[in-house]
Amino acid sequence: MTDQYKRMEKDLQEKINKLRTKVDGQEDNVSTLKQDLHKLNNDKEEMITQKDDEIKELKKRIDEMSSDFAEMLKDTLTKMQERIEFANK
Repeated sequence: MTDQYKRMEKDLQEKINKLRTKVDGQEDNVSTLKQDLHKLNNDKEEMITQKDDEIKELKKRIDEMSSDFAEMLKDTLTKMQERIEFANK
């Protein structure tokens, strides 16, 4: 009976050790995945910041181009009015 008990105890101890090893491996895997997730989140935030900066820069360029175009139209209107006045004289 004691031999059977010792074998059973040994088998259970081996099973416990295998399961502990498996748990340790899974914990390492979880840790690695958490680090990967953290890195991905940081990369995402950096990308969002970069794209927001690009959008701001492009909006600024659009505003500048719009102002330049408005100025060009104003100048063209002034020149056309001058030509019309000159032609009417």
